[in-house]
Amino acid sequence: MEVLIIRHGKTEGNERRLYIGKTDQPLSAQGAQQLQEAADARAFPPARRVFVSPLERARQSAAILFPQAEHVVVPAFREMDFGQFEGRSADDMEDDPAFRAWVDADCRPACPEGESRDDFEARVKPAFAALVAEALEKGEERLVIVAHGGVTMTVMGGWASPRLPYYQWWAPNGGGYRIQVDQASWEKGAFASWESVGREHWVNRAYSFFQNTACEYFPCHAVDYPEEFNCLFCFCPFYHLGKACPGTPAFNDEGVKDCTPCTFPHHRDSYGQVTARLRKPAS
Repeated sequence: MEVLIIRHGKTEGNERRLYIGKTDQPLSAQGAQQLQEAADARAFPPARRVFVSPLERARQSAAILFPQAEHVVVPAFREMDFGQFEGRSADDMEDDPAFRAWVDADCRPACPEGESRDDFEARVKPAFAALVAEALEKGEERLVIVAHGGVTMTVMGGWASPRLPYYQWWAPNGGGYRIQVDQASWEKGAFASWESVGREHWVNRAYSFFQNTACEYFPCHAVDYPEEFNCLFCFCPFYHLGKACPGTPAFNDEGVKDCTPCTFPHHRDSYGQVTARLRKPAS
């Protein structure tokens, strides 16, 4: 059985790099246009039924990508509640002690007045597992989910191989994963295989940054999707925090981060695993 899990299109909050979880934002004009282009290009196969987060951005995305399908809302697939961090950027909060404490704890504890990652995963995983089990029992050919970045990272972190840290399963707006599941692999608690989808959105100018020419793995950038791949973006768990990063990056006049001077270890031991993830499905 094929499982498609797709992150919603861009919202204004995504474009401004804000923490948007429970906040019910619609798609931005750019987000809707990108999804319509994907739909026109038939980037995703048709589906009879689509399971979708109750938040507007996900429901709008499903309507654009799968207009003929029945849409079934799954409340457990709503995005994580960021509490007091909602609607704020990492740069805005770089001097906020509560935010710093949260980041230093790998963003796992509960946000003030919000949700912890453990609680978030505790509602996402059972909902996903129930859908997969039901679809396998019924002999369905395809299961499609349109939800959020947190949902995607939770699902992939829970069942995909190789086992990678939560944030290394990040997917772009309008992108996600195509997963193969069979009864044998599912009984072992794993996917049979998977690959990334929506690759045309992996290169996002809003997240552009310099190559780290000091990295011992830099020559690999010339042969493995150089236009899409940068080890700092894939490995550093703090890159998305911008100026709130606890490392030692530099910034150019346009505010683009240069991680070259940073001495923070970037999980280089798993470089080959992530290269394989981008190149072909894992088995």
